[in-house]
Formats: sequence, C-alpha cells, structure tokens
Amino acid sequence: VAATGTAGLAAAAVYAGVYAVTYIAGSFAVNALLPPPVPKIAGVNYTEKESPTYSLTSQGNTARVGDAVTISYGRHMLYPDLGAIPYTQYDNTNDDLYLYQLFVVGLGEYDIEKIRIEDTPIENFKCIEYEIIEPNQPITKFNHNVVLAKEVTGQTLKHDEYQGAFTLNKPDSVIDAIEVDLIAPSGMYYNNNTGGLDERSVDILIEARQIDDEGNPIGEFFTVISEKISATQAKQVRRTFKAIVPEGRYEVRAKRLAAESTSPRESTAITWSALKGYLATDVKYKDMTLVAMKMLATDNLSAQTSKKVNFIVTRKLPTWHPQTGWSEPVPTNSIAWALADICRSSYCGNIPDENINLNQLYHLDQEYQLEGDSFNAVFDSRLKLQEMLDRVGKASRTIIYHNLNTIDFVRDSFEDLESMMFTSRNIIKDSLSIKFLLPTSETIDYVEAAYFDERTWTQKTIDVTLPGSKKTKRTQMTMFGITNKEQAIRQAQYFLKTNKYRRKLVTFTTELEGSIPSIGSLIKLSYPMPQWGIDGVILEHFTKVIKVDEETNKTEHFLTLSEIINFEEGKQYFISLRDKYGVAKKSIEVVKSADLIENQVKLLESPNVDIYTGDEMEKTYFIFGEAKETEIYAKVLSIIPKDEYTIQISANIDDSRVYEETPTTECV
Repeated sequence: VAATGTAGLAAAAVYAGVYAVTYIAGSFAVNALLPPPVPKIAGVNYTEKESPTYSLTSQGNTARVGDAVTISYGRHMLYPDLGAIPYTQYDNTNDDLYLYQLFVVGLGEYDIEKIRIEDTPIENFKCIEYEIIEPNQPITKFNHNVVLAKEVTGQTLKHDEYQGAFTLNKPDSVIDAIEVDLIAPSGMYYNNNTGGLDERSVDILIEARQIDDEGNPIGEFFTVISEKISATQAKQVRRTFKAIVPEGRYEVRAKRLAAESTSPRESTAITWSALKGYLATDVKYKDMTLVAMKMLATDNLSAQTSKKVNFIVTRKLPTWHPQTGWSEPVPTNSIAWALADICRSSYCGNIPDENINLNQLYHLDQEYQLEGDSFNAVFDSRLKLQEMLDRVGKASRTIIYHNLNTIDFVRDSFEDLESMMFTSRNIIKDSLSIKFLLPTSETIDYVEAAYFDERTWTQKTIDVTLPGSKKTKRTQMTMFGITNKEQAIRQAQYFLKTNKYRRKLVTFTTELEGSIPSIGSLIKLSYPMPQWGIDGVILEHFTKVIKVDEETNKTEHFLTLSEIINFEEGKQYFISLRDKYGVAKKSIEVVKSADLIENQVKLLESPNVDIYTGDEMEKTYFIFGEAKETEIYAKVLSIIPKDEYTIQISANIDDSRVYEETPTTECV
C-alpha cells in the first residue's frame, strides 16, 4: 500500500472515528438501492378482492364493480372482467338459450393469441360467436347497454294477482326498451287419451309505468307486452319478448290472464325468469380493448364453464427511437415500453414526453433484450403510479425516480462509465461515515422464488442459491412480471449477490456539486481513513521531449502533486484525474524516476483531461494509489439537501462481483 506523507498522517488523525459496525440478520438489509420483491403475489393488493388471474380460487369472469380496470403488459393469460351485465335471450322458435357477455381485455391495445374456456380452445365449442373491439370503437355484435332487475328470480305468474311491480333501472338512468324471459318449466301440453300430447296456450300480460328518481309513480300502468305462448312439449318452453317504450325510469309487473290448470294431465305453469331494460344512452369504454361474445348453451357449455373464459394476449405498445420517435403499437413484452406506457398513458401517469427520459429507456431496452429480460404481468388492483413503475422495474433491477421534473430510470448494472469524483477536497470535514454490515448465521443465503410460468400459466416455485452457499437461511420472493425460470433465477441471484457483496454504506456531505449525481449512478471516492488512495490537487503539469530516433520525438508528461507519495518496489500505481465538470477519468499508470522529487510522478500515457493549475478556479483533483485504491466506486442511494449550500449523499460501496455472470444455480 502506498504510504502517506506527513499531510496524510495528520489527516488520518483528523478522520478517525468514521466507522460503525452493524450485524444484519434474517433479511435483505443491505441493498437499499433496490429492495427485493415481497413474498406474496405482487400483482394483487390483498386488501381488495382476490385476483381473477393470479388466485386459483378466484379464477373466472366476474363484474368487479368499483375495482380497477385491468392493465396487462407483455404476454400473459388472463380471466377478463365482465364489462357489462351478462344476460340471456331465448330463441322463440326452438327454445335455445343464448348468453351474451362483454369482456374487458384491458386498457390499451392487445394482440389476442388464444381464446379459451378453461383449457379448451374456443373453436372446440359449437355456436360461439365473438367480436374483438379495439379501443374507442363501437360494439356491433349485440346491445350491451342492459340492466337487470335482480328481484325477478323465477316467480310463478298468477291470474288473480300481479308479480311486482319491480323497479327496473336505477335513478338517473333512462331505458327505451323492456324485455322479459318466461319459462314453462315442465313444458306446455295436455296429455290426451291416446298417450299423445295436445297443444296448450297461456296468455301473459306485462305492464309498466314510469317512476321518478325517488320511486314515485308518474302516470298509470300501461301494457308493454301481451303475448300468447303455445306449445306441445313436455320439456321446458322458453320465450323472450321485447317492447319499445318511451324513454324513462320504469317499474314492471306481470300476470297470466287465465288460471293455471290443476289437472295432472295438463302443464301450463309459467315462471318469470328475467326482467331486462335497454339503456337509451350508450355506455362508453374509453381506451379499452373488449371482446363481445354470444354463446349457445349446449351440453358441454354449462353456466359454470361459461364463466371460465380466458385469453392469452400480448400487449401492443408504441416503441421509441431517438431519430424516428414513436412507432405504431406493436406486440411487445419490453420492460422499457411498459414503463413508458405507465408514464405517458391517460389512464396512468399522463406525463408529457418531455418529462420522461426517453433516451435512457431506449438504451435500457437494448440492455434488457441483451440480458433476455422481459415483463409479462396483469395489474388488476389499484396501485399508485410509483408502485406500478417499481413493480415493472424490479423485473430487471431497474430503479425509477423523480429527477427534478423528469422521470428517470437506472438499471443496477455494471457501468464502464466516467463518474463524479468525491475526495477529502470536496467532502466536508468530519461528515463522512462508513457503516459495515456484517453477516451472521441468520443472514439470508438462498431464495424461494415464485414466478408465474408462461407454459402452464400457474405459479411455480424454485429454490435459488449462489455457488458454494451452505443453504442455511431462506427468504421468499415473488417475481412479479417474470414468466420464465431463467429470468427468475437470474433476478434471485442478483439479490443474493447484493446481499453478500454490498456490505458497506458510506454517507457524506458535500457542497452543491452533490446535486450532479443521481439515484443509482456511480461515484468514485477517495478518503484517507479507509485507505481509499491518496487525493489532492495538481500543482504543476510539465513535459519533456525525448528523442526516440533521428526522425521521432516523444513527449513525456509529468505531474507535481499537492501530496507526498511513496512507491513500493514491485507494485503498480495509478492516478485518476478529475475534469472541469467533476468527472473522474480512467486511471493512468504512473511511475517514479530518479530525477523526480517526492511529490512528482511520470504518466505512462498522455493525460485524459485538460489539467488546470491556476488560481481562478479549482485545480485539477487527483486520486493516487494502487489499482484497487483508485477504483473505489459507490452506487448512490439518496441525495438530500441539508441546507441552501450543502447536500448529503448516501451510497453503497460497489463490488464488481454483483455483475459477474453466475452459473444458473437451483437448489436440489
């Protein structure tokens, strides 16, 4: 190790007491840059209803009234919510039952790869018709603007009294048509003396009157439907009748005009199975992709299975290029464009492009693709914008934060980049502290990782560790948005490596240049007490022209430093210089020659900054030492203004082993 001069020894006394030691047990307590995922399925807010996609007990189609509208990204299977009240109609010529359902695929545009009922492709079912409705397009397959009177549940119609009246539509709503479903549950017939069946008929009367928003009558009841039902069959007779009415709010009642026969040879009972109204105003589904489906009830399509419609979809998103701007929406599972959509879309952040770091997303998209990372998930619960962004980012260790008026993105990856330099010259005296987080027998060393498998569309769980781990202490993680095993292992190993190798936290105060770095960015450090090299300023930069041969001269560069330095035989030493913008440049090897005094060095290559040694601004900073001493890097965790002129920075001392490729190690 390079020895310090007298100034360095004095500094060591001044900077004593900067260390603190803490034992961390039982959790991931180190990587504050990117906290690990929580154990539960992260797509679901468990204070709300269970997820129809991620919860096996809740998988199915329901109208989750008042809940969040689904938003999906990437490729995924989902059980879509009902966008309107499902209703039935009977074919009056053959008693067939048709079910009409409107499904909400989600906000935005989607490529629908498969439509299934449970695990069976929809093509295997007879007489199912569907229409895919792109965002903000009309629904043409059927009228979806329907309301139902829940009180009508199969009441038997009588001749001497009305069933009802039942209120059909809510206050502040207006309908312009009324529809009823009627059933003869035991058929309609007369069993004649020859063993055959004779026709029987029943006259029914449906009446309605308008009411106000308080339920008070407006006018008298009037006839809306008067029909004769005739049949000669012992199986159910099913009929649907519809009538146009003046726009308004209604209550409806029903009766039969003749008494039901009491003869055991005759069946004429009629029940009222449904009361429907058609809204006069069209319900709008802004920015949503929908599927309108008409299903014929058959032996293999029951009331239960009809609620198990699911889709395999891929989200369509625009992509961005620095030269060409935004593309048309294309199917993608890109993490970058999912983040962009959450920021930009009217249903999420509604943030203007100029307040989003699109250039950074463009470069991150290429990094994600190279790594093989993608995001495939369904959001079906209410979340704040930052929480949505965080969940997407964690699929590939990306931090999303507000940088003044801009949404910025940084991936915790190896950065072969220049970084800000902080030394004892611009770190305020006595402000630096280092916290060592020491492992214990309770420190996490393997992960039980849960992910949603893209082949089976079920949750899979794997145990992940690092090579050489004893596998003694487990933690659980749910890899939300990850649907393949390799990516799940990769991300679990990332958190294990940060937990193992990032065990030093440094905090210091600096002046306004502390506002230049950002969260997650890399900074280069030098400070006397931790033996992070020797730092100071350049007092002089001079050159010597050396004649190589008759035709060639070579310029050699020399520096006079503010600090006295020593060279030990057999060791390599380097110097890192800071440019006028505060950025530390790549370290250059230096040597000592006999003609140099104790604070001078010779550079083995030309300086990579414009060296300034005057008095009108700060002299050029340097860090000197062996290779590892001039390469102390840290990842910024927080930047907090302390007052008008000073800023506190907290950072993790970085370790290159976090970024090294690790064998795909799954516990046995």
